[in-house]
Amino acid sequence: MGATIADVARIAGVSKATVSRVINNHSVRSTTRSKVLHAMRQLDYEPNAHARGLTSGKSSVIGVIVPGIANQFYGAIVDGVQAALDSRGYHMIVTSTGHTANQGREWAAAKMLKEKRADGVLVVTPRALSPDNFMHLLKSSFPLVVADGHSDALSGVMVDNFEGAVKAVKHLTDLGHRKIAMVTGIPGAKENLQRLSGYRDALEGSGIEFRRDLVIPGNYAYQSGVAAAKKLVEMGKGMPTAIFAANDYMAMGVINHLSVCGIKVPGDVAVVGYDDIESAAFFRPALTTVRQPLVELGKVAAHKLLSVVEGTEPETVRILLSAELIVRDSSGAKPVVSNGQVS
Repeated sequence: MGATIADVARIAGVSKATVSRVINNHSVRSTTRSKVLHAMRQLDYEPNAHARGLTSGKSSVIGVIVPGIANQFYGAIVDGVQAALDSRGYHMIVTSTGHTANQGREWAAAKMLKEKRADGVLVVTPRALSPDNFMHLLKSSFPLVVADGHSDALSGVMVDNFEGAVKAVKHLTDLGHRKIAMVTGIPGAKENLQRLSGYRDALEGSGIEFRRDLVIPGNYAYQSGVAAAKKLVEMGKGMPTAIFAANDYMAMGVINHLSVCGIKVPGDVAVVGYDDIESAAFFRPALTTVRQPLVELGKVAAHKLLSVVEGTEPETVRILLSAELIVRDSSGAKPVVSNGQVS
């Protein structure tokens, strides 16, 4: 049988209440704390985390809700969250909503994590969250922070999607392209609208007319990139010379379908993605993309949540991180020239 709190108290020459105060990091004289810690090491005593949580009202566990666990994008964010929590002595429970558009799944997951005594929850989502779905938790002052998405009622951390899209499209216009298509993400998603707005702004800033027929709807999945490429190929001679996809998975789908059709990237068409997931650098051709600082996003969001949990920064704030253009092989296409005009 392992050592008990009574054994520690006996060896240290103090009461069980004093040992409990040391374990829960309450105010104790330094000499007394040293005696208790020495006794704990001597007995190889490990405090029961559940019991410690009941005493302190804290579990040192943070819940993280993601749309999908296998997705490289969300995996990088979770890596950042884990690093931040490790640095501050917290643990993590991760649950997935299965990429559903139903915010009820996120609410149910947050409620479950609260019932499991998580100190707070980080909701990672590409969508805008309605505060109505989380009203019960908000009324109870349960700590909630959003990463990647947006909510008017919650603190959040996201990347500047407008800026990132502008950088991607400006890169293509600087190469001389005038006919640039965009494959968009989830319809209505805030970050998708921001990237579409950045695409349009960059075109118009270069004196290029925005054309609705060159905006092809997608949903961030690889297959939606394939479907978008099919539509663009069907345009025949009117096909664009460059394509900006709102994420890397769709960009890869676009490139692979173009390859099937005998259209070379970057020889015939330039392609730029968004996110810079891990496989973007190893894809062939290596993908030019907009890097979102995903690990940093996870770290910043986790630290923000912990500041709410610990009561050091309770107000609602929104933190915007910058995106970076990463130039690789897939955007190296020369613009098509006809009669001295770039098409």
